[in-house]
Amino acid sequence: MKVQQKSRVTRPPASPAAAQQTAGSTGSRLRGIDWVKLIVSLATPAAVGALTAVLTKDKTGPVYAALRKPPLSPPGEVFPWVWTALYLLMGIALYLAWSSRHEGSKTKALAAFFVQLALNAAWPLVFFLAQDLLLSAVIALALLFAVAVAFTLFRREARVAGLLLVPYLLWAAFAAYLSLGVALLN
Repeated sequence: MKVQQKSRVTRPPASPAAAQQTAGSTGSRLRGIDWVKLIVSLATPAAVGALTAVLTKDKTGPVYAALRKPPLSPPGEVFPWVWTALYLLMGIALYLAWSSRHEGSKTKALAAFFVQLALNAAWPLVFFLAQDLLLSAVIALALLFAVAVAFTLFRREARVAGLLLVPYLLWAAFAAYLSLGVALLN
């Protein structure tokens, strides 16, 4: 007994738009990406992180080791790993918010992002170079507030952009606790 296979007849799509929808290939999804905007978005927070790391590299280990720290303080080796992941998430979120079609509110969201990024850059400079623990705690609290504002505005622009900032928001809250704890204990 022979088993017959049904032959599958494919018809050409009715329009180019239909062809793109039915293709579903990675290539068709990647065509909508603004590569320059994506690279700038990823590079911006990474560059800020790299610059502050270079400027503070000789101070981070000795300063952090010498401080009395609050409970739950992680070892110093944890911070570069966490920040690398957070800068990547920030970059993707920045790209998604920047690519949003809401022109009026997009400006506010991007402004909030760059305010928090400036505070993010200021904190290690004040903490490790100036060794002003009280001012760094104030900056950490301001950073937490700025990240919360950026999260709220990014979520309005593109839901996923806001969700990508959730780990950063949680880490900023933890960092504010650490910074305040260090300021009070030292």
